[in-house]
Amino acid sequence: VIRAVSQPANAADPLTPRPTGSEAQFRVIVHVNQSGQARLLQQVTLMWTNGVSDTQGNILRPGHRVLVTDDSLLGKFTGSSLRDGQPVGRRISTVAFSHPRPITMSGVFGDPTAPLACSVLTGYDDPLNPFKHRFHPDHDNLDETRSKILAEGVESFSLNRSVTFRFTDADPEGLGTSQWGDNQLGGEYTETITGLHRAPIVIRGIFRLNRVSLIPFLDNEG
Repeated sequence: VIRAVSQPANAADPLTPRPTGSEAQFRVIVHVNQSGQARLLQQVTLMWTNGVSDTQGNILRPGHRVLVTDDSLLGKFTGSSLRDGQPVGRRISTVAFSHPRPITMSGVFGDPTAPLACSVLTGYDDPLNPFKHRFHPDHDNLDETRSKILAEGVESFSLNRSVTFRFTDADPEGLGTSQWGDNQLGGEYTETITGLHRAPIVIRGIFRLNRVSLIPFLDNEG
């Protein structure tokens, strides 16, 4: 939940986040593997992989659910639930980020003294870059003949978002839910955006993470 944003046009103090007129909410997805490594995801699909049996029917490896972040791997699995009698996967995604692959985060998940942090880069020619417009001649990163790709900085710029999740022992909203500290964790969210304006834009708010899966692997990597 975003509650404060800096004002780059304020020459006296362009970096201090100031309270917003209203809150902005978006989803974040964080996966933690068996060794405690956290990764920031843009999307993930819950699928099923069949078990393996020998010729006598003895189960060598039971079937199990898998979390898939690489869409090219979806064909190797089947759906994890039924919809109209057909097996389908369950996808969770966020519109707040556009990175195609998981991003490794520094820090320790759930530790207030070691916040999670990472950088999310959006290239100047990325289809989801806010400077780029596929059908606008001034923002398509192409020259007048539409045959040559222009260099960065002519029509579009790369963006970098440095995000930090600082966990707190107490619920940042003071809700006092029974799941806090077990299936729910949260704290303070900070983001610094560079490339969107000549001055960095600093965002501040709170976050709440709800555990939805205990699967320790991504893309069946285990």
